[in-house]
Amino acid sequence: MFEALARAAEKLSPAFQAAVRKPSAPGAATPAVQGNSGASLRRLAFVPLALGVASLVAGGVCFGVSKGIYGTLTGGPPGSVTNADALVSQGKLLQGLSAVLFTVGAAAAVAGGLMFVLGGSDDKSPSAGVVFTGNGAGLVGVFP
Repeated sequence: MFEALARAAEKLSPAFQAAVRKPSAPGAATPAVQGNSGASLRRLAFVPLALGVASLVAGGVCFGVSKGIYGTLTGGPPGSVTNADALVSQGKLLQGLSAVLFTVGAAAAVAGGLMFVLGGSDDKSPSAGVVFTGNGAGLVGVFP
């Protein structure tokens, strides 16, 4: 097991390797681990954002299906639906599922947005500009 950990440590940054392989004496300065965790948060922000969008879409689909079931139950003359109890049960399940998916989707989308905004800056600095061409104009820029 130690060999597997040592191989994994070889792939890490040199400062972390130095801290792991050379235990320091008590009172000695420990090398600081240099990293750019903010930029990695920004790069990974699409994961919760995509999960949030997928959950919101799935919640919308569940809500739409439950609304269709409600329309089936209330649209016809009384007594025209033979399996009303099963439809009511399905509708309740889908409404509950849509509420959970909307909540998870909103939370994941907010988390992804916060990871992107607060994730630190990459090496690119923000810029914006207007480009005029022969037949129009356009906006160009780099968003951090």
